[in-house]
Amino acid sequence: MIEASVARSVLQLVEALSGVLVSGVSCGSGHTIALSQGQVWSWGDGSLGQLGHGTFGNRFTPAKIQYLKDREVTLVACGWWHSGAIVREACSAASRRVDKGGTLYLWGCGETGQLGNGSEDNISLPRPPKALLSKLCQAVACGKLHTLAVMLDGVRVRVRVRH
Repeated sequence: MIEASVARSVLQLVEALSGVLVSGVSCGSGHTIALSQGQVWSWGDGSLGQLGHGTFGNRFTPAKIQYLKDREVTLVACGWWHSGAIVREACSAASRRVDKGGTLYLWGCGETGQLGNGSEDNISLPRPPKALLSKLCQAVACGKLHTLAVMLDGVRVRVRVRH
């Protein structure tokens, strides 16, 4: 475990993920999300719900996001204080294309509307933006105060930021 008060200038092994095959990782301002075989792990600063564990507290070791445990996550992204994931939709093997996309889930700080749910509330559990429920997402990027998603039909959806 790495203590929060100790700054490190040397790469450290994340012991809690020893033996876990990590296929994707993303870092926010003080939190990290890792993807392993469709499962999502997060740790770090969770003060605005950006870890996705249903709380607004910090975690100093990786913990699996339980809300996503029965879903197949294909991509993760961290913004400054929010996070996102693409969850593959269930479909028969015969109808599955190479990459069918999935449902976009966002959580964490919503103060500038970056969660796309029509409010500025902080959310501590992954939730899909209602306006995008019927659309499949291919890619997502989370910035400091905004989110950008590429939908299966090629349309880019920017979750607006008010200045």
